[in-house]
Amino acid sequence: RIRGLAAIRDPYPRNLSSGRKDWDDKNLKVVRAKFRLNPGPDFDANLSLSYFRQRDNSGNDTVAVGQLPLTTGIAVGGITGIERDAVATNLGGLNDKRELAGEFTMRLGLGAVDLSTTTTYADLDNILTFDGDGTSARLVDATVFEQSKTFSQEVQLASAGSGPFDWIVGGYYFRDNTGFDTAIDVGTRTGSDG
Repeated sequence: RIRGLAAIRDPYPRNLSSGRKDWDDKNLKVVRAKFRLNPGPDFDANLSLSYFRQRDNSGNDTVAVGQLPLTTGIAVGGITGIERDAVATNLGGLNDKRELAGEFTMRLGLGAVDLSTTTTYADLDNILTFDGDGTSARLVDATVFEQSKTFSQEVQLASAGSGPFDWIVGGYYFRDNTGFDTAIDVGTRTGSDG
């Protein structure tokens, strides 16, 4: 079984400042595939793979800020959009997220016991830009860089017979390698475009 999804939308608000002109656009693509092998009652294997890619500024036109950051941005010369179809920011980048993931499960009947394994892997690269003050002033313009690779392995032996009690024994291993950086652009603390 293979499934796919594409969600593409033109931007809605206009940027009143000199940053990127397209805001609240959408460019999302997802592909998922599942494979199953089941030749008999004593063996079952499943493989799931997925790929996710989003490269847009979906949702970045809405900034929930308190009164202090907003008035501070305006006080140092920044402007802000007060209508639903207007934003004001000097951000120029895109949010860019890519994830590749997979899972493999297997069950093997060995007479009196069942052997089960589950293996997972995920590789994520994420770049997120946001304007923390909601104005064209560069007070809290930030870019977050995240990279993550995870791997897990689970193995179980379980009783399969009709003995006096049921039992299960197993082991689990998990490894996560995540890097996280944030760059904050405080600029010149002016919101003027000139």
